[in-house]
Amino acid sequence: LFLIFVGLAVFGYIYFFRTFRQSDVLVKIRGPETVESGENIQFFVSYQNRSDFDLENAVLIFQWPKGAVPKDSSVLKIEKRIGDIASGREASASFSGQFFGAKNDKLAVNAILKYKPKGQNLSNQGKLLELEAVFESIISKTPFSIVMNMPPRAVSGNETELFLEYQNLSETIFSDMQLKLEYPEGFIFSSAEPDPSFSNDTWDFDKILGRETGKIKIKGILSGKDNETKLFQAAIGRREKEQLTVYASNEYSVVISSTILFVYQTVN
Repeated sequence: LFLIFVGLAVFGYIYFFRTFRQSDVLVKIRGPETVESGENIQFFVSYQNRSDFDLENAVLIFQWPKGAVPKDSSVLKIEKRIGDIASGREASASFSGQFFGAKNDKLAVNAILKYKPKGQNLSNQGKLLELEAVFESIISKTPFSIVMNMPPRAVSGNETELFLEYQNLSETIFSDMQLKLEYPEGFIFSSAEPDPSFSNDTWDFDKILGRETGKIKIKGILSGKDNETKLFQAAIGRREKEQLTVYASNEYSVVISSTILFVYQTVN
């Protein structure tokens, strides 16, 4: 009986005076390291309780980055209430959506697990413990292209034409799109087909369908010094409030000439 009593006493001491270690709780994110802009993607968040304690009041928070569109959610921050996580239990949750951005953009998702160990008297009684994981993906390809074309030389003070073509190379429909042009110093805008949505350099599109191609023609007068290089820049992307998340961009340079004959000889 004495040995049984001692054994129970030792067991009780170990059980009631156990120490919880946060390192025994794990959170990990799995997902694609490279993605195509507009591609449907999925992330898996796994969490594991390797401690001797059950965890209670557990909440999993998944945060999408700016430039992402979550599936079945209108917000970037998603909370899932898990409740109790038994000692030794491992489980996972999945999150689907799309990344939008330019080539080589880095976008990161993060997951936070909030919880409280059962039976532990924490110094911060009302606050849950937190564990965070981060996963970064790189946009390897954008489904949009922009091509600009105009004579490589222009006579200062004469009217010139810029032809611009944009194309959605994917089957995905893109909403709330915008194309923006940046003109060089010395360019005076005359007209465009179709007309700009506002100002003389911005075109808005409610949506661009899969495989859709669009064309814009701009007329204007370009002035400058002889042999001076003028740079036209164009970008297309998703409009978000007053900002443009660029999906594709391009530029085209024109050299100013002083005589029409020199331009004719260069072109021909």
